[in-house]
Amino acid sequence: MIFSNWILDLFVKVLKYNRGRYAKSLTIKTVFKISGSILFLLLAMSLWGKDESPDAMSPVEKIIAQVHPKLNEIQKELESIPVKLEALPRLEPNNRSFSNGYHSALFFDSDHPLEIDIDLGKIQSIDAVVLIPAFIQTPLFKGEGYGFPQSFCVEVLDGPQSEARLLAEPSESEIQSWGAYPYLIKCKQSIKGRIIRIRTLKHWNTLEHWTTAFSEIMVLQGRKNIANGALVSSKEPRQLSLPGWHLSHFTDGQSPLGPPVSPITSPSNGILCNTNAKSPIKWITIDLGQAYKIEEIVLFPSRPTDFADNPGHGFPLSFQVQGSMESSFQDPHTFFKSQKGTDYPSPGDNPVTIAGTNTEFRFLRLIADKFFTSASRNVLSLSEFQIYSEGQNVALGKKVFSSDSFENESYPRWRPAAVVDGFNSQNKLIELPAWFNQLETRRLLEKRMEELFIQRAEGLAYTITVLAVLLVVAISVSLAFMFFLSVRSGLKRKTVILKLREQISQDLHDEIGSQLGGIALLTEGALMRTDLCDELRQDLVIINEVSTSTTESMRDIIWLTKTEESNINDLFTHLSSISRRMLSKTECHIEIKPKNIPTIPISLEMRRHLLLAYKEMVHNIRKHAEAKKVDIELSYESGSRQLSIKVSDDGVGFDMDSINRGYGLNNLEQRAKTLGGSLNISST
Repeated sequence: MIFSNWILDLFVKVLKYNRGRYAKSLTIKTVFKISGSILFLLLAMSLWGKDESPDAMSPVEKIIAQVHPKLNEIQKELESIPVKLEALPRLEPNNRSFSNGYHSALFFDSDHPLEIDIDLGKIQSIDAVVLIPAFIQTPLFKGEGYGFPQSFCVEVLDGPQSEARLLAEPSESEIQSWGAYPYLIKCKQSIKGRIIRIRTLKHWNTLEHWTTAFSEIMVLQGRKNIANGALVSSKEPRQLSLPGWHLSHFTDGQSPLGPPVSPITSPSNGILCNTNAKSPIKWITIDLGQAYKIEEIVLFPSRPTDFADNPGHGFPLSFQVQGSMESSFQDPHTFFKSQKGTDYPSPGDNPVTIAGTNTEFRFLRLIADKFFTSASRNVLSLSEFQIYSEGQNVALGKKVFSSDSFENESYPRWRPAAVVDGFNSQNKLIELPAWFNQLETRRLLEKRMEELFIQRAEGLAYTITVLAVLLVVAISVSLAFMFFLSVRSGLKRKTVILKLREQISQDLHDEIGSQLGGIALLTEGALMRTDLCDELRQDLVIINEVSTSTTESMRDIIWLTKTEESNINDLFTHLSSISRRMLSKTECHIEIKPKNIPTIPISLEMRRHLLLAYKEMVHNIRKHAEAKKVDIELSYESGSRQLSIKVSDDGVGFDMDSINRGYGLNNLEQRAKTLGGSLNISST
């Protein structure tokens, strides 16, 4: 913008300087149009906005991209990434449950020693370790990546006293912009161990302190999180004593990322038991059709889309999960029973995972005796009931029975079969390994997108800079050409004017001068006759004087308008000749100081004022002073650059106070002021 304004200002100045002369030249007009078009293009490039899409290019940028082939490749890749992202799970961190995770104490040193051990109970094979950052939304913190250490390492041990083996040690620059994405450590080969140890090397900075916080750690073995409910310990006993933060929350399966889902939208909310039923106990039973070895049960809370958005809607406050070979559950096996007298904390929309026993059962049920309350009604609902056997969800599509159910045509998304359809209330459910892999792919794509944005911006900046330089060169050449034509036109015009001036001077000298000279000769010849009457003789004398005076004035005008540059020497010489001519009958002494005056040019305007002022002074002496002697001093001081003319006579003089000042004296004063000088008159 600044450059464009500068160019525009330059054009205006050039136009003012040449005062419209370009309009008389077709070539110059063409150059001006080309330069104007270039200027308009430059302004358009700097001002034309982009489309609303961040990965889109403005029309001008698309034109520029044709100049830089690499930009086309970058743009094609940029446009392909959003399409790929649409098929991947979205990252939407939020405060979903009461559990925030683990939070260390506040330290005064960035490298305060901190080790956290997750004990898996026995040596097991490990496919991947996932660290999920905490999420805290407060005025001081933006939420994503809260407390995630700036530098850490993850190790695996076979036991508390065994040697640690390094799994990962990311660099500080790698972690710097991690945000809310889970940190996924894939084990390239089968690794076995019992304890996962996290050592913080540099804590996260919070105001004037340092701390470390995590939401959740998951250790994957196939599709299963074997760290769920694992014992967590630390050699640093201090931790943040606030609700929602505790070592045990590091492995409770609760995270701000929510359930593992794909972008596919769910067609159902799940099952909802009849809110009007007064029964003190409600249950949901899954008939697997045959006996399976139960290794894991996963309950997904509902988060209906046609109700108020309320994560954990309908999840029971007191419940147990049982298995049986008979539908009557006469001798059930209890997989889980919530603590008596204490409400089960709401998981939000996070899944609740319950470990199995690898014992065979056909029927599994959830029994609730204390309920989520909505509008003073007891509510029991689940979005999905998963039962795993040998790594497969054997509950998918199986028969569902319940103590009662809510069925309403206005809310068709609630139905018993929806609790085993593979969807929660929002999206299609996927397994943990696929979910973390797709989130990692999304993170890498977004990172790549940021890199491409930078590359595109740099490429555009470089190309625009090159084009701008070329435009500047083109405009400069155009301006130089215009200036050359202007100077050439000015010189040509000046030459024509000088020739015309010389021709006029020559014509004045030859035509008018010869005629005036002829008049003077005729009158002088006529005055020599003796038979002239007094009246005629007087007229002839006047004619002779006028012709002679006019001839002298014409010579002065010709001298003023001559083509060559005049200087002070030339001026003083001409003034001396005027003195001798006009004061021919008076003793006149002329002195020029110094004798060798430097050749200093003098403008036509100054020559004219000095010549006319000098002639006025000499004329007054000849006409009024009755002087017998005149002293004239013409001087120039190089140091002060002052020119002075001093004329003295021994004539009658005049009284400065009583004299009637005519045009002559007033003109002298005005000419002195015009030249930036002064006039001094001394007379008695």
